[in-house]
Amino acid sequence: MLFPIDLDSYRSNSNRAAIKSRRARHHENEHELDCELGAATHRTREDEFESLLLNSQADSLESVMRKVKHHLELYAKLAQVQAPQCNLLIASVFADLHRLSDAAEKQS
Repeated sequence: MLFPIDLDSYRSNSNRAAIKSRRARHHENEHELDCELGAATHRTREDEFESLLLNSQADSLESVMRKVKHHLELYAKLAQVQAPQCNLLIASVFADLHRLSDAAEKQS
């Protein structure tokens, strides 16, 4: 049976510190790669959803509201940087959409 050897006990303090720093950088790089892969996967899903929205016709008020909501969310991401007051307008539109959606569900 093989047992692990603690190589750090044979290293000088400066070498231990250097290795600890390399390990920390390696861990940060792995985390960054995971984040990039997650972001790429999310963007791919968004692209597929946007393609579906663009290539399909709405057959109900609910479908139209989903399209509007998605487009407003995209606009809100851009507008946050450019004009913070746009967030109030977007929030108001979302509130109207939810109110109309609830009213439509009650009527059905």
